[in-house]
Amino acid sequence: MLVSRGVSDAQLAAADEFFAAKAAGRGPAADIADYAEPLLDATDGSPEQVQRAMSMATVFWNLAIVKEDAERRSRLDEIVAKTFDTEDEREQFRSLARDMIERQRSMFPAMHVER
Repeated sequence: MLVSRGVSDAQLAAADEFFAAKAAGRGPAADIADYAEPLLDATDGSPEQVQRAMSMATVFWNLAIVKEDAERRSRLDEIVAKTFDTEDEREQFRSLARDMIERQRSMFPAMHVER
């Protein structure tokens, strides 16, 4: 990366963080598992609930990395409309989505640096 032009300090820091984590035996799977921890903690540990929690974490992660707020809202609205029947369920999911999106951004700020 040092020989590439236009590499920002933030990008270098993100690369350094990645390689340090990799050297410590951590990788993307461990990062996602850490991110999903609140959802996993809310399960009874059954394979079905763990799978559902991980699927939800993946959805929230993907929403978090959408750059444009309007596009993120549109995608979330689409998911909510297709998945939930009551307004209470929709609002609970939206609230959880907001919390998990903020969690992803706070845990992985380098992913949200303007390039």
